[in-house]
Amino acid sequence: MSNNDDDSEARTAARAIQFDGDLEHVQSLISSRLEKLSRSQIFKAYSDIHGTSDDIEGTSEMITTTLQQMEESIASIPKRQAYDRAKAMDPAYVESSQLRLRFLRGTGFKPKPAAEKLVRFFEIKLEFFGSRNLVKDIQQSDLKQKDRDYLYSGHIQWVPLKDNSGRLVTIMYPGPKERGVTLGSLLRVALYLRMVAIEDVQIQRKGFVFVLSAADIGRGLDLDLPKVKRYVERFIEIHNAMPGTLKALHIVCAENHRSFNQYIFAMMSQFMLLALRPSEVARVRIKKDCSQSEIQEYLIQFGIPEDQIPPSNDTTAYTALLTQRKELEQLRQSNQRIFRVNNSVESVCMPSPFDVISGRGRSLMGHHGNRILRNLVEEHMETYEAASRQHKKVVSSEVVDLIKKKGRFLREHLHGWVEIDTEAARMKVSHAFRDFRASSKKTFGKDTKEKDDVGYIIDHDGIGSFEFDSSDGEDDGGLFSI
Repeated sequence: MSNNDDDSEARTAARAIQFDGDLEHVQSLISSRLEKLSRSQIFKAYSDIHGTSDDIEGTSEMITTTLQQMEESIASIPKRQAYDRAKAMDPAYVESSQLRLRFLRGTGFKPKPAAEKLVRFFEIKLEFFGSRNLVKDIQQSDLKQKDRDYLYSGHIQWVPLKDNSGRLVTIMYPGPKERGVTLGSLLRVALYLRMVAIEDVQIQRKGFVFVLSAADIGRGLDLDLPKVKRYVERFIEIHNAMPGTLKALHIVCAENHRSFNQYIFAMMSQFMLLALRPSEVARVRIKKDCSQSEIQEYLIQFGIPEDQIPPSNDTTAYTALLTQRKELEQLRQSNQRIFRVNNSVESVCMPSPFDVISGRGRSLMGHHGNRILRNLVEEHMETYEAASRQHKKVVSSEVVDLIKKKGRFLREHLHGWVEIDTEAARMKVSHAFRDFRASSKKTFGKDTKEKDDVGYIIDHDGIGSFEFDSSDGEDDGGLFSI
């Protein structure tokens, strides 16, 4: 079934179903949509929800082939005025493989759906940001002041860490924060956040998780239900035009909400379900009539890190991320040459719990991925110590491979993060072994010296001196905080 057929079916279902302000009705709506899916579709949805589905990495040959097929699919689309306009303005931007790969990865390297999304993307971008911003990455400075105020309000916000499968977690708190905010501002902010997040290749591949929370429901929420319905429908329209894949939607409502508040929340939930494609509805789960701690435990079951869902009135971590992003945008704006040079570098929106972050400072020591590396180094230390200099490289590479099963090695880059290559990661792991040995030098009391696999002379007599041997590489000057 094509995306257009799926959208048409969703619209038909929306017209046929009666609205009911009860979350039980929302659950029955989900069940009725599931009945229309095949067993394989349901199994795929189940795997996506739990973060166990396989990712398509894409070989060089596959990327070349699908990029060509995507170009052919674009040419076959009859109505593409915004796309053609953008291409006439800056063909390099529109035809860049980096931009197109964002759409291909999100569709599992299916050229036709990726082409349809790309064409719709330029239509949406033209509508909300005008022709002046059609062929550029949107920045916070391109938002209106009311948009920026709403952006920082935390009505929609990223969770500080990705979930255990490396997916971005976004949470929405419908409530007083959108009171008086225009529909345009609501949608521009949603569009900006999605465009920023999708720069991260891991999010392009693994998708994202959405949490709709009733924490603020009833506290000044705009009760204009037609307006809420229009917002949800257009929000989903933007979602369907953007790269990336919705892997799970969790609708959570605590037990202390009055029936009136649940009515409003249930109506909003129904609007969202009816705007989603049937295959996406299969990825929706509801948790209601429970305490906040039970909601937290529920989300942990789906891989969302403990204590990562902030209270609706706490935007500290989210504001820090936005401020960091703003600094990066300003740096790019002030030095266009740096931006052009580094535009080919795949940026990282935010680390996942299993990423190892390179840098100095005790704040990094508590990061989950850095703790995993520290444990792996300790487990492999005896093997590393007994190995020859050449075999030490093998041991370090094995640790790198173990980390890369679920995470990456990241370094700071232009107020953000980028992934380092395999050899640099091996050097970092070797440094980690060296640091662990230095911290345990009283345990290792040998009166001998040997070179480790990055060329340092290791003095085991307790002094711990390090001398760099340039015959085996260069010291990059940075150590892991592990």
